[in-house]
Amino acid sequence: MKEEKTRTVPPQFDGLRLDACIAQLETGLTRSKAKILIDKGLVSINARQTKKASQRVAAGDRIVIAVEKSEIAPPELVPKPTTFEIIHEDQSIIVINKPAGLCMYPGAGKEEETLAHGLLHHFSELSKEGDPSRPGIVHRLDKDTSGIVVIAKTDMAHAHLSRAFKERSIKKIYLAICRGHLDDLHGTIDFPIGRHPLHRKKMSIVSRAPRHAITQWEVIEELQCATFLKVRILTGRTHQIRVHMAAIGHGLLGDRLYGGPIKLHLKKRSLTIPRQMLHAHSITFIHPENHRELEFTAPIPEDMMHLITALRHSC
Repeated sequence: MKEEKTRTVPPQFDGLRLDACIAQLETGLTRSKAKILIDKGLVSINARQTKKASQRVAAGDRIVIAVEKSEIAPPELVPKPTTFEIIHEDQSIIVINKPAGLCMYPGAGKEEETLAHGLLHHFSELSKEGDPSRPGIVHRLDKDTSGIVVIAKTDMAHAHLSRAFKERSIKKIYLAICRGHLDDLHGTIDFPIGRHPLHRKKMSIVSRAPRHAITQWEVIEELQCATFLKVRILTGRTHQIRVHMAAIGHGLLGDRLYGGPIKLHLKKRSLTIPRQMLHAHSITFIHPENHRELEFTAPIPEDMMHLITALRHSC
């Protein structure tokens, strides 16, 4: 007996091949199995059948997969108490401050405690749009990035926010601490980003399938050995800020994946930096129901503030 599985492409998967996207959407299908189903005409995008596994998907696309029930083993997701700050909640959305170190949802690492587990524990109503292992989750932050995340409580809110991310009408401001001092007080980085040709966990400005990416940065304060930045991304590529800052020689402090320094030697002590210094500070968007413009902020976390204070002294 065949069953249809519907998934909505999240912003971070924009530009992926269709078969790769299906494999990463927690469908229980491998990439090779997804390709077989696509070749058989059992997959559609936005109600149009496709037989092209290499077709690029876009954020907000609705993918429908027709498979035997036995072919898909949906991931088990159970409510678990998880610590995060609730900044705002109403009838259709939730805004939270995600702590660094908390994964958004279960992935290849099979994390036992994620934001998704915590959302199920804290809220009785969450959007069922998209992947069931990501209840209400419209966009994501990396595990070690802290800050603002918007969650949808209703399917209508989920669709509205997904569309807004796709149309780039949502404004997000990040705070970051990068290596060294930049030549100017502000600037724009315009390098395409895609999957690294050799290291599959990394993104790169050198890729076989790069996608347009623009990052704007502005100096808040020059520290000793580092710079405190305000950053805005005009596109939503995976690891965009981390990749772009590394590409111009100013990788984020603590970013092990992209070569950012993990230890700094000050005059009287050494500092070990536990994670990449990146924080989703604010978000501005139109409410899906009352259509008012909303802005929410998450204060600078203690670990970043501690590092900023320490770097105001001589290295």
